[in-house]
Formats: sequence, structure tokens, C-alpha cells
Amino acid sequence: MVRLFVAFSVKHEGPWLWLLVSSVATALLGLLILAHWPVNGVYVLGVFLGFDLVMGGTAWIGFGFALRRDNTPSDR
Repeated sequence: MVRLFVAFSVKHEGPWLWLLVSSVATALLGLLILAHWPVNGVYVLGVFLGFDLVMGGTAWIGFGFALRRDNTPSDR
């Protein structure tokens, strides 16, 4: 929920869409875990955590590049 809030908070400052996708993916994966799907959840938690880390990392890298692009001097 925090990622969703942050995505809408920075809507005018960068690629908020990546943060939104990351937050929605994390929420869906959390709901799958709560729904006990699949039953053999020992390895599923690791797979979901890995997917979440990849999505989160991609979102923050894109956000960082957008902030860097917006803060560079335009008089070059």
C-alpha cells in the first residue's frame, strides 16, 4: 500500500507508472499467498519475493534515471 501511495505522490515528478505496476504486482502476489495458492508455498514465497525484488528494482532504477534527466542543466 505504501508503494501505491508513493506512486501517486510522485505522479508529476517521474515515471510513476513503474511504481504503480510494482505496487499492483506486489499486492496481487500477496493476495495469492493469502489465498493459499499454490498449496506448496515453501518455494513459492522465494519465487514471489524474487519477482517483487526485480519489479521494485526496475521501478526504482527507472525513477532514478527520470530524476537524473529532470535535474540536469538544460543549457548544454
